Amino acid sequence: MLQHGTAPFLECSSRGDRRFSAFAARIKGLGNRSIEEIYQAAKRFEDGSTGLTWREAKGKRVVNAEEVRALYSVLWDEYIAENPHLLSILTSATGLQDLFGQAGHACQATKLWRIRCSLFASPHKKEVNMADLPALSSMARKALEVLKEVGEFRYALEMSSYTRREQFKAHLKTASGRTVRGIGISTMYELKGHGLIVPTNSTSISTYYRLNPSHCSNHAGEINNCASQG
Repeated sequence: MLQHGTAPFLECSSRGDRRFSAFAARIKGLGNRSIEEIYQAAKRFEDGSTGLTWREAKGKRVVNAEEVRALYSVLWDEYIAENPHLLSILTSATGLQDLFGQAGHACQATKLWRIRCSLFASPHKKEVNMADLPALSSMARKALEVLKEVGEFRYALEMSSYTRREQFKAHLKTASGRTVRGIGISTMYELKGHGLIVPTNSTSISTYYRLNPSHCSNHAGEINNCASQG
């Protein structure tokens, strides 16, 4: 069990408020899949497998631990952004806990506590400002350079060559249509979580993302500063 804050604790799992369970929390903008599904499918293993179900992936040693850890955090940010009515529940709680939480593992109570604390740290902040962004990962900075040149992220349903099952995958495309290797779904989520990219075209099986004009087109100099952080 992991706990944050002081008693009484709000249980953030299927044993408590299911809206804060990774298995029940679904992100509409990502195919209405649960956070647990997306997180587990993003894991990569030594044999090259990825895109597994949560039952197949859970508990196994991964080769992209840092990537999926960052993804898990962004997914909770995305979920709360889609469900702002849940913020009042988080802020009214004096503590959060996860009965199934373990130190060193992804924990919804930990991510939700971070979100709760950030609200008290910035009570008057209403929108993302480029100048206020934290340092971006090296992959996110690289992606920004491509996006500034009219590149785009393509998030679409594809057939996995390993599992032979359909799954959503993200690819960064240059203006000429070339796929940028090494940049995928976690980078897309990172930029999306900061409001730096927005959907420009969607179908039932695909969504395309480009730079957010309201945050980026009018702040070219700030984008350069953001891209050079870290």
